[in-house]
Amino acid sequence: GKRNMTGEKISKQKSRALATAAGRTNPTKAEHRDLGFISEFISQHGYGPSYREIMRGCGYSTLSVVSLHVDALIKLGLLTKKERGARSLSLTKSAEGSGVASKEVR
Repeated sequence: GKRNMTGEKISKQKSRALATAAGRTNPTKAEHRDLGFISEFISQHGYGPSYREIMRGCGYSTLSVVSLHVDALIKLGLLTKKERGARSLSLTKSAEGSGVASKEVR
């Protein structure tokens, strides 16, 4: 199977999502909504949401969708995540400055 830069195996679905994100410069509507939720959560709580909180807050039924979207947002340069850190999602300066993290989806 495919492996990421650190040599870990990645699923076909995740591989496809990352390949798709690599060719884009803007988030999808769903990723934009997720980014808005994450931004709002951070401003209210002072720390990033868990994947489960994103799942519930955005109405997803599985964590895998959240994982795909978060990975795509990281690839797009809009989110950062510490390795092995719980609640370690944060917006990048480009996401904060561009207004892409606003709740409004165009």
